[in-house]
Amino acid sequence: MDEVEAEIRRHGRVGLGAAEVVKEPLLGRWWVPFACGVALIIVWTPESYKIQFLRNLQKIHEYVQFLVHSQYWRMTMNPQEYEVLMKQIQDGVQKSKRVKSPDCPL
Repeated sequence: MDEVEAEIRRHGRVGLGAAEVVKEPLLGRWWVPFACGVALIIVWTPESYKIQFLRNLQKIHEYVQFLVHSQYWRMTMNPQEYEVLMKQIQDGVQKSKRVKSPDCPL
């Protein structure tokens, strides 16, 4: 019981270590300079670069989405229909005129 009372006197409650009680000031934390640097870069970057970056992200997203869908189709369709579907996609055939393919849940 004496240890609990001593801890309560030291920290104000039971179960807190010294590292949790004495907190480092916000400006002294390791991630603050990086966050400030990133914020300055975002603010000072011209809008045209930001828009180009977003366009590139959109292209990457579309590519990853196509990869996921094609793997889903590969697993759920028979090989002949899958090959026909990939050929139709490559040729730019509209979705309504393509081989019947299951909708990817993703």
